[in-house]
Amino acid sequence: MVDKSVKLTKKNKRKFNSSQEKSILRKRRRNDLLIKEAKEGESSARTEPELNPSEERPWRNLQLILSLQNKQTDLQKKVELAFDFVDSEEKEVRNDVDGDDETVNISRMIVFLSDWIQSLLVSPQKTDKVDGVVDACLDFRCWRIFEFCLKESLKLHVSLNFSRNLLRAIGYIARNVLSFVSDPSVSSNESFFAGEGFELYGVVLDCVSLLFSFQHGLSNENLELWISNIDVVLQLVHKIHAQNLGGGNIGAFAMQFSCVVLEPFAKFLRIHPTRKNGFRDFVDKLLEPLLLLLDVLYGCVNENNSFLTRNLLMLVEEVLSHGLFHPVHIDGFLGLRSVEKYALKIDAKDSNVVIKSYHRHLFDKLESMVKKNIVLSGIGRLFHLFVARIKKQKGASAAGTAGKVGGTRCMEDELSGHLSTDPSPSSRAIPDNNYRSSTYSAEARKPIFDFFVQLLEPLLLEMDGYMQSNLAARVSLVDVHCILKSINSLVASFVHEKVYVRTEDISEGACLNFLKKVYNTVISFAAKLFGLSEMDIDGKTRKEMFPLLAKELFLAVGHFLDIEYDVIGSDLISLWLMILSYLTSLSYLDLPDQSLLISPILDLGCQLVNLYSALRQVNNSIFTLCKAVRLLITHHHESETSCTRVFAYSASLSNEATAASVAILLGSQEFKLAIHHAIKSIPEGQASELIQQLTADVSESMEWLKIGCSVTDGKEIERLHVRDHGMLSIHKQLELLGRVLSEIYMVLLDSLSVTAGNCILLGPSIKELVSTIYPFTCSLGEKCLDGVNVFLFSVMGTTSENMVAENEKEKHGISIQWIFVFLFRLYMSCRSLYRQVISLTPPSTSRKLSLAMGDAFTAYTGRDWMEKSDWTDDGYFSWIINPSLSLLDLIHHITDTYIKHNIEDCCPLIYVLHIMALQRLVDLSRHRCSLEYLLEQNEKLMQVQKFDDADLSCYSKKDRKLKRRILVLEQEAVQLADFVLGYLSLVANNHSSILSSDDTSCEKKAHESDKWDFGICSVNKKSLPIAIWWIICQNIDILCIYADAKKLKKKFKTFLTLLIQTSLPCLSKSFQQVEKHKIEKDGQPKKISLYQISQGLLNDSTLYDHKFVRRNLSSRFCHALENLALLLFGDSSVSDRNFNSFPVWLVVAELLHCQGTLSSYGCELFQLFVTCRRTLKNIIMALCEENIEASLSSLLSVAEGSNFITWLFKSVSVVTELLDTMSEDCISEYKIKKFSLMDHTSYVFFAISKYQFSQAVDFIGNSEQPCKHFSGFVSDQSILNEPPLRFNYLKDSEALKSLSIIAESLKEQAESLLSSLKESLGIAQVGIEKEAENINKMSFLVSCFGGFLWGLASALNQLGKKCGELKTKLSRWKSEPLSKIKLCTNVFVDLISDVLHMFLENGQQRRSDSDSQSSDKFDYRRDSLVFNNLVVLPCLNKHLLLGLLKGDHPDRAVLLRQLLITYSAILRLNLRVGGPLLSSGMAPLIIDMSQFLLLELANSVQSPPPFTFVWLDGAVKYLEEVGSHFPFTDSALNENVYGKLIELHLRGIGKCISLQGKRATLESHERESSSKILHDDTGLSESFLSHGSHCLDEFKARLRMSFSVFIKNPSELQLMSTIEAIEKALVGVQGAHARIYEITAGSANGGMVSSTVAGGIDCLDLLLEHGSGRKCLSVIKRHIRGFVAALFNIILHLQSPLIFYRKSVSNEGDRNLDPGSVVLMCIEVLTRVSGKHALFQLDLCHIGQSLRIPGALFQDFRQLRISEGPVSSNTFLDEQNHNSTVSIEYHVLDQQFSINLFAACCRLLYTILKHHKSECERSIAVLEESVSLLLHCLETVGADLVVRKGYFSWEIQEGVKCAGFLRRIYEEIRQQKDVFAGHCYKFLSTYIWVFSGYGPHKTGIRRWEIDEALKPGVYALIDACSANDLQYLHTVFGEGPCRNTLASLQRDYKLNFQYEGKV
Repeated sequence: MVDKSVKLTKKNKRKFNSSQEKSILRKRRRNDLLIKEAKEGESSARTEPELNPSEERPWRNLQLILSLQNKQTDLQKKVELAFDFVDSEEKEVRNDVDGDDETVNISRMIVFLSDWIQSLLVSPQKTDKVDGVVDACLDFRCWRIFEFCLKESLKLHVSLNFSRNLLRAIGYIARNVLSFVSDPSVSSNESFFAGEGFELYGVVLDCVSLLFSFQHGLSNENLELWISNIDVVLQLVHKIHAQNLGGGNIGAFAMQFSCVVLEPFAKFLRIHPTRKNGFRDFVDKLLEPLLLLLDVLYGCVNENNSFLTRNLLMLVEEVLSHGLFHPVHIDGFLGLRSVEKYALKIDAKDSNVVIKSYHRHLFDKLESMVKKNIVLSGIGRLFHLFVARIKKQKGASAAGTAGKVGGTRCMEDELSGHLSTDPSPSSRAIPDNNYRSSTYSAEARKPIFDFFVQLLEPLLLEMDGYMQSNLAARVSLVDVHCILKSINSLVASFVHEKVYVRTEDISEGACLNFLKKVYNTVISFAAKLFGLSEMDIDGKTRKEMFPLLAKELFLAVGHFLDIEYDVIGSDLISLWLMILSYLTSLSYLDLPDQSLLISPILDLGCQLVNLYSALRQVNNSIFTLCKAVRLLITHHHESETSCTRVFAYSASLSNEATAASVAILLGSQEFKLAIHHAIKSIPEGQASELIQQLTADVSESMEWLKIGCSVTDGKEIERLHVRDHGMLSIHKQLELLGRVLSEIYMVLLDSLSVTAGNCILLGPSIKELVSTIYPFTCSLGEKCLDGVNVFLFSVMGTTSENMVAENEKEKHGISIQWIFVFLFRLYMSCRSLYRQVISLTPPSTSRKLSLAMGDAFTAYTGRDWMEKSDWTDDGYFSWIINPSLSLLDLIHHITDTYIKHNIEDCCPLIYVLHIMALQRLVDLSRHRCSLEYLLEQNEKLMQVQKFDDADLSCYSKKDRKLKRRILVLEQEAVQLADFVLGYLSLVANNHSSILSSDDTSCEKKAHESDKWDFGICSVNKKSLPIAIWWIICQNIDILCIYADAKKLKKKFKTFLTLLIQTSLPCLSKSFQQVEKHKIEKDGQPKKISLYQISQGLLNDSTLYDHKFVRRNLSSRFCHALENLALLLFGDSSVSDRNFNSFPVWLVVAELLHCQGTLSSYGCELFQLFVTCRRTLKNIIMALCEENIEASLSSLLSVAEGSNFITWLFKSVSVVTELLDTMSEDCISEYKIKKFSLMDHTSYVFFAISKYQFSQAVDFIGNSEQPCKHFSGFVSDQSILNEPPLRFNYLKDSEALKSLSIIAESLKEQAESLLSSLKESLGIAQVGIEKEAENINKMSFLVSCFGGFLWGLASALNQLGKKCGELKTKLSRWKSEPLSKIKLCTNVFVDLISDVLHMFLENGQQRRSDSDSQSSDKFDYRRDSLVFNNLVVLPCLNKHLLLGLLKGDHPDRAVLLRQLLITYSAILRLNLRVGGPLLSSGMAPLIIDMSQFLLLELANSVQSPPPFTFVWLDGAVKYLEEVGSHFPFTDSALNENVYGKLIELHLRGIGKCISLQGKRATLESHERESSSKILHDDTGLSESFLSHGSHCLDEFKARLRMSFSVFIKNPSELQLMSTIEAIEKALVGVQGAHARIYEITAGSANGGMVSSTVAGGIDCLDLLLEHGSGRKCLSVIKRHIRGFVAALFNIILHLQSPLIFYRKSVSNEGDRNLDPGSVVLMCIEVLTRVSGKHALFQLDLCHIGQSLRIPGALFQDFRQLRISEGPVSSNTFLDEQNHNSTVSIEYHVLDQQFSINLFAACCRLLYTILKHHKSECERSIAVLEESVSLLLHCLETVGADLVVRKGYFSWEIQEGVKCAGFLRRIYEEIRQQKDVFAGHCYKFLSTYIWVFSGYGPHKTGIRRWEIDEALKPGVYALIDACSANDLQYLHTVFGEGPCRNTLASLQRDYKLNFQYEGKV
């Protein structure tokens, strides 16, 4: 072997410049000479003793070479020597000196060793001897040696020679593993593939991977050897998946091994394409296993999506692509001409297409595979690979890159969008971001379609064969399933590639004919398969194969609908019959999983509706469905069969099937929603036509029913065959009418939109529809109960006696209900729709319609009622006949005749009667209220005016007549309400059946309990109670009107009891968790339970507006609570207690006494405790606010005792101990609820102290002389043992006495707790468990102090100006209770001051009685508040405070929050009272602490935890109170402090905006309530604490509120400080450093501003909103131009396409301020300024620039891509450490933000138009440009082509919103037409130009929904244009679409949309 290093040396011919290089060369030559001599002397030295291989350097390498070359040495010995050498080399630490000392250097040694070991692995010997190839390939040592050589060669950069025969060794390894896997005894033992025995395969895998990683690798052009090895590898992978071994070691090895072998094979095929013979070999040996493996791998990818599986899948596709469709072969597939034979006119010679080239072999192989009945799901992928190759070959366009940076291989990109092989509709819809464009020329489509035909024809031949055969055999069904799956795979791929476009078909219809042929084959087979139900075949076979086959058939039909709707032609009815027929099969197949068949059926139904909706033929699809329903039971076979080609009478409904199966389609909310959207989308003008078609269909349905009844007449039964009679069963026909057809009609009617534009035409159409059912329903209106029988005769054409035999009368009576359901529902919908028409028609027309309908309310005014003299009610059926039968009488008659004994079978009718009864109740209530008003007015006239006897008699007669009429109406209403509430027993029985069960699996029963899907016709005996409960709860406001009726009182109490019981969690003998409702999957009906209904009603505040509810709910609730407590603690001592002996909330205390036996329910008990504490808070708050004397006196009698306060603390303490027993799962929830418990308790003290101190303040304020002798207390009796004190509403001094008791009790608790905390708070280290517990207790105590003090402050705050007078009286008040309150309050302050010291440095000692000097350090002023310059004091424990900001020590953070909130109350008290009452020496320290915290938050780089914003609101609250003191202090002294605090607010608000990102908006967009507890909003709720974004939003709102207080009543100097701070922020100047500019111009990532700039914008908005007073407005007015200019400057720097994108940072680093949100805020502030034109005068340049902004922002909007990036957020990173610091940002376009910005721009424009008319006219060109650019944004809404190319487009609904905003500009132009009249035609021409397809995209406004939303504005422009302007446009446009558009607009404007003014 020649040394390559020597060759390189000779080639380079370089000179040696040093002695070292010459020495190295001499040494290498000597090595070569020694090896050569050793080889030459080998024959003569055979008898020479063997050299010692263990000899030390420099002879060791040479000795090993000689030993390996010695033929006398045993092969095993040689292997052992080489392995030892490798092992020693790996253990040694080699250096360059050692290498130089060797006679043969290591590089030469590796080359020799590699050649030698390869000779063993590829030895051609085939023997079983020890030295045979078998042992060498399976010898771990050999592969280990080879691995060493490969690794060392890479390390030393040594080139190796590789034998071409190494492939044989690799193939042998694969066969060896395959043999093990194929042996069941071995493959089932996973331990065999672990440990040392399996190390061989790991080393082999490394060797193969390294081998092919070399640049040249293994170059073997032997295709046959490659194919044989690949075949074995594919078999191995198949075995792994077949035996589910993928999760073990052998599976991992097989997947990795196959990847490392297939990858070089794919490269080999790409570089060395197969020739003709090689192509045949490839197809014969590899095509089948590759296609089968594709199917397997796609299934695995969809399940687990592992990297190995994806990689292997990609490699398999590459092998197929390069092996079959290499550019060398592709031309042979481009001239197939397969589709030409399907043309209508073809030449005879071309009828048979013959492919003579070798490419034919591919299709022959596929045909042979088809005949073997193999599932060829991979054939679809094969077609995709062919199309992908055509795209590259022909240069067809592919999808654009998703971003500007990065990219992967084409095959990998294609794989990302085509992983799903499930051909369901959800998977058929290709995501926009993965879509690869399939734009072909017409010529390029034809060869692709030819290839598709070649692949599909063999499958069609097989299907034709099955059509001729008997399908009853099980094997045939399995084979058919394989063929259908293959067809679906191919057709799904065809759909995805979008190959066929009918408008570009140049095959003269051949392509469409072929598609129709395939479709007809599928439909024909579907009919044949359904006929199997009549055959006597194995039931198990049907259950197994029938749903699988049906699923594939429905999926196939769906694919053809996706390809081209014209494929189905006019045979839509066949598809509906197919859907309905297969649904009926569910009744007799008894499938274990019916969703397997139902899901594809429903998907196809929705697809049909959506397709015909897009074609504007929704009426065709819906009424064809109705016809198909009627064909299920047909009576005229010949005429009906002509309607459908395939599904004829043989597929009609059999006797075994039920209409309930067919109703599954209409029971699907997804299907009904599809119809709903389709009806909503029809143009207004087509609504009346739709009603007319509905009328015709209703007539056909009634005629169909009559025919069925006549055929089933008893006279003809004898002449009919028994089987025919069963098939034509009238019972099934009636059920189809009421259950299915009525549901279709109702969905249609309920979805129809009545508008002012279509009501004129819609009214007569509805009237005609009612007239159609009039002959059937008029008999019901007769005041004769026999009318029901006449009604039935008119509907069915015969009597019941003639129709049924005696034994079927009961069944017939049940079926009759469907007639009532059908007609009643139709009447109710028409009635509701007609009333909508009446309300929208002109007054004169509406009165006529109302009179004809008998509606006395919709069209009549109050004056009309005053002038009426006849107030008789026309009745419910007055629209049909007048006078009509009372609805109540009809209900009773139907109930007694049909429902009374068949409630379970008449559930839909019962529900319909309830709806009718409630509709009638609504009418009666309206009528009664109107009459009561007339009666009241009449009585007033009789009292006020003096009438003569005649007039008085007339009015008295009118009075009596009104009273009688009201009484009649009330009696009818009470009886109807009695009927509705009479079914509450069903609800009670349903609920009690769950609770009474002894089964402990209550939670499971709750989950599996019956629910209702809101379908009327799907109501059954299980869901009827839920439906009844639903409709009662929805209409409780109407029913409660009659709650005082004696007849209904008991039922209403039953209702309240049920409401409480059903709203509680499911309870049995064990305490279970609250029922959790699963979220239903898409497409599944949304269902509701009793629990959800009751919870929803109890959460509805309107429920409590009814007196009956307020009067009875509390007692019912308490009773239910006591019962549940007894049920819960049935085995504990509490069951013996009498709950009536103490207040209800003490139930919780008793529950906590049982925590030892209920430790497993700690989470539930704690939740119960928090809930009860919240309830106590709400009760006290409500009683205090409403002054309910009786309840309040009882409550406060308890509160004045110290035991109540003790209980509040003790209960919390016990709960805290109870929480130690909780499970880990409850800890996080406990932390959230703990803070809520703290605030609820604080609320109690707040409410009581505020109420009592308010009473005391009134007493003190009204007293002339201070009381000197008052000093009385009520004895502290136990509230558990003594009855509560009974006394009237607290008055005068008793309120002060009670308040002093609470204060004293709080002081005692504080002193008791403080004695145990003195040591722990100062000595214990942070984080110790005991200290955390003590801190929690202190937090609770301080929160109670805060509540008490804030109650006092709130009471004083209500006095307002009177507080000054009270301040003097309080200073002279000498009563003992007030003195105690003062003393206790000062104790509170001192205690809180001591606690605050824990947040100072350790050097600061806590305040004590013996050391008062330490506290004097902070006592700047005792009586008032004066602020000095803010400098952070050194005493603050900065380390602790910074830790709190990072989320450390949350318990201490909560304590600090409560301290700051309490100190804010002290500030408020000082402001209101002052004097010696309170001291506030800690104020400057707390201000400095708050400043430090907020500054550190603003300067922080990382995002703080959400909880940080929760506790920091205490600091902001304190600053807010500080702000309220500034108007009363020396402004000159505090000016600097004021300015710094304003800047602090700016920075804090700016930080919040930065963290909010795109969510950041101004205060005007955040109108939702942010109120918390106590003093405005400091409370915490569970929902608040569980959402981080909400915490941030609330904290920002708190900062805004504090800022508003600062600017409320500032002095002029303070106001100037605010203005200066905002100006500096807006221009980007940081503090006093003018050189630091915080606004930067655009770059690659867009412009940037600091968070302080954003804070300045927000504060400017607050200043404009809250700034008031002449002085304030005058100052703002002087600076407004500067503010506006600064806003323009910010927008100019930030405007960039990137403002529309949302940045997603890959790691938690610094979040730069979102520029888009800043731009939006600037525009909104500009809009506010522009709208206040009377206050702020703007220059002309400002107006022009404002008009320019929208156009500048949206000029590139149409070119925005869906995503941009990724880009690095730090461009200055060192390459060495980028892995640890780099932050990658992915830009994704924010759709909602783009809509908000569009709306803001439109708002800015029309605001300027309205308030700055003259300036706008002078800049009209700028306005036109901006409006034009905004209009261009609507051009691409919903354009699929735009999205497919990766560009952004709004969805339809989003586009409609934006069109509405733009329309407002047009309307405002029209409103100002006195100024803009000469310019209106310009805006109109721009719209016409874009609409007609001359916009930037040349598409026009394609979605009619967008155009409809924009049209009112366009018509406003037409209204403002003069006739000359319109004529000018007509002339300028010339002939073409623009002129046509103008004419159409003018015509529509004159007909239906005459503009009448601004909306």
